[in-house]
Amino acid sequence: MKLELSEEIAKILEYAKIEAMRTGSWQAGTGHLVLALLRHGDNDACRVLASAGVDPAALKLHLDAQLFRKEAIPYAEEERIGFSRDAENTVSLAFLEASMAGQREVRAVHLLLSAVRSPQNRCTSFLEQRGVSYARLSEEMRAAGLLQPEIQEEKEEKPAERLLDVIELIGRENKIFS
Repeated sequence: MKLELSEEIAKILEYAKIEAMRTGSWQAGTGHLVLALLRHGDNDACRVLASAGVDPAALKLHLDAQLFRKEAIPYAEEERIGFSRDAENTVSLAFLEASMAGQREVRAVHLLLSAVRSPQNRCTSFLEQRGVSYARLSEEMRAAGLLQPEIQEEKEEKPAERLLDVIELIGRENKIFS
């Protein structure tokens, strides 16, 4: 099974660096990934958040309050912006989410699910206060048909074999963080 990044995730990763610069951080973290997901806006993850009763503008304000530093980083410094270890882990978990769903591409819904699972995520308390958890988001996504398997397995794979495939893929795809 070969997993690929969707175009929307590639754009969201670009936006994450911009969000890091806007908030004055030299590294994009999981909070910046969520801000980038909200900035992208036209994706299933944002629609699921809205259907779960989360106001994207309120979530953005909450994250901005958590992440803002005194000065933004100039766009001329964009090449120096990197991804933090927690952001890398969040993206890696998004690959796992896509694999577990039997899907070919890592999309915004997978990134949202992995961000909600991240211990470094600054939006978890905001979501929990509104009754939105990983389980609820996952249920909403399944009900909307967003996590339907696209890959028909020819042979029965053991979960450990699938996980090893995902780990190998993440190693090959890690160039997204360079």
